[in-house]
Amino acid sequence: MFRDILVNVFIILAAYLLVGNFTQVQPAAANWRQQLLLGFWNGVLGIVLILYGINFLYMGISLDLRHIPIVMAATFLNVRATLLTAAVIAAARAFYPFNLVSLQAGLMVMLAGIGSAVIRRFVTQQHYRAILSWIWSVSLLSAWYYHLLKQNLSVSPPLFFLNFWGASALTGLLAYFILRSGARSQKRDHMLQDSLNMLREKNVEISRLATSIQVNSVTIEQKNRELQEANQQVTEILESIQEIFLSLDTSWRYIYINRKAEPFLGRTREDLLGKGIWEEFPNLRGTAFEEYYRRTMEARVPCEFEEYFEPRGGWFEVRTYPSALGITVYIRDITERKILEQKLQEQNLNLQELVYHDALTGVRNRRFFDMILHREWAEACHSRRPLALMMMDIDYFKPYNDHFGHDQGDACLRAVAQQLHETVRHSDYTVRYGGEEFAVLMPNTSLEEALLIAKRVNSSIRQMAIPHPRSPVGIVTVSIGAKSVVPNARTNVKALLQGADAALYQAKEAGRNQVMPQ
Repeated sequence: MFRDILVNVFIILAAYLLVGNFTQVQPAAANWRQQLLLGFWNGVLGIVLILYGINFLYMGISLDLRHIPIVMAATFLNVRATLLTAAVIAAARAFYPFNLVSLQAGLMVMLAGIGSAVIRRFVTQQHYRAILSWIWSVSLLSAWYYHLLKQNLSVSPPLFFLNFWGASALTGLLAYFILRSGARSQKRDHMLQDSLNMLREKNVEISRLATSIQVNSVTIEQKNRELQEANQQVTEILESIQEIFLSLDTSWRYIYINRKAEPFLGRTREDLLGKGIWEEFPNLRGTAFEEYYRRTMEARVPCEFEEYFEPRGGWFEVRTYPSALGITVYIRDITERKILEQKLQEQNLNLQELVYHDALTGVRNRRFFDMILHREWAEACHSRRPLALMMMDIDYFKPYNDHFGHDQGDACLRAVAQQLHETVRHSDYTVRYGGEEFAVLMPNTSLEEALLIAKRVNSSIRQMAIPHPRSPVGIVTVSIGAKSVVPNARTNVKALLQGADAALYQAKEAGRNQVMPQ
C-alpha cells in the first residue's frame, strides 16, 4: 500500500512539474484557453490516478485517488477549471468500461467536482478551500466505495474508512504543499522580474526625458542621479539573489555577470565582460545551453531546462528570458535534488525486489500474484481476451521433506521453481503460491494453450529425475490444474482461482503426476 501511495505522489509531482504554469495563472485573470488547458490537464491526471490505484491487499480491494486533482483545482484554480477537471475524469470513468457501475462512478466524480466548485466560489481562504473540498470529495467517494464494496471487504467499516481517508489525506497534503511551494517560488521570480522591468522602464523614461526636453543643468543632474539610483537598485537586487545571473547582448557578448556566477563560470566577471560566450566557452556548442540560448534569442520566448554541466560536475536548472538588449539567464544548482531523486529511485527498485520476490526460490511471491492477477484481469476484461491460470503442487513433498530433511527440501523447491520458470513463456508470471504450491498466470491464453504448457512443465520436471524414495514412481513429480476464462462484467476473479484449484484437486485425486483441465 505504501509503495502505491509513493507512486501516486510521484505521478502528481511529475504532472505538476510538467505543466509549470499551474500555480502561475491567477484564477481571476485566467482566460478561457488557460482554464480549458489547466482543467483538461488535471482531468488527465485524475485518469492516470485511476489506472494506478492503491492496493489495500489485506482488505482485498484496490482504490484510487481520482478526487485529488479536483481538490487541487478547487484550491489553486477557479470554478470553470474545477468543473472541467471533474468532467474529464467523470467522462473517462463512465465509459471505461461502459456499464452501470461505471456510470455511477462517473456521477460520483461529477458530484465531487460540483461540490468543490461551489466551495471554490464562496470560500476565499486557500487553505480552507483545500480542507472543505477534500472533506466533501473524500466523504462522497468513500461512502460510495463502501456501499459498492462492502460485500467483499475483509475488515470492519471503521478500518476501511481510516485506511482510505489516511491515504487520501497523506497524498493530498503532499500535493498541496508541492503546489503551494511552487506558487511561492514562481511569485518570487515574478516579483524579481517585475522589479527588473519596472527599473528598466524607469531608465527608459529618464533617458527619453533627458533627450527630448530642453532642461537646465540642475534638472539634468537630478535625472542623472535618479538614473544612477535606479541602476544601483538593479545591481543590488541582482547581487543579492542566490541564483546565478548573467546577461548577453544580441552579439552574444557578456554585458552583466553577478558574483554568484563567477564560481560557475570559473572566471571573474572583469575578465569576461564584453567578450563572446562562444569564443570563451567553445565546449558549450552543441549542448542544451546553446540550443535554448539561441531559441530564446531568435524566437524571443522564455525557456527552461535542466542539464548536467561537466566542468562543474553537477546538475543545473537554467531559465532564459528575452530582453531589450538580448537575453537574461538564471541558473540554479540542483545537484542535491538530483542525487536525492536517484537515491529514491534506487530505493524504490530495491524495495520492489524485496516485496515481490520469494527469498527461497527466487521467483515472484504471493503478494506479487495478488497484485498482478487483478491488473491482468482488468486488462483482459477490457480487451476481451482469455486469461489462464495454472496451479501446480509437488507430489508427496512432505514425505520428501521427512526423508531428506528441510535443507534438501529447500533445494528441491528451488530446482522445481527454476525449471518451471524456464519452461513457461516469457510473458507468463511464475509465482510461489505457498509451501510446495506454485502458480503460473498466463495472459491471452486459451485453455488448449494452457494445457500444452502445463503438460510441457509436467514432462520437464519428470525428466529432471530428482530421486524421491517415498514416491510410487521413485522421482519428484507434480500435479497440475488449469483454467482459462474470458473475463467480463458478470464474471469474478474468484472463478479463475477456484477453477484452477479445483482442477488441481482432481489431478491429485486421479493419482497425481498428471494435468487436469477445468
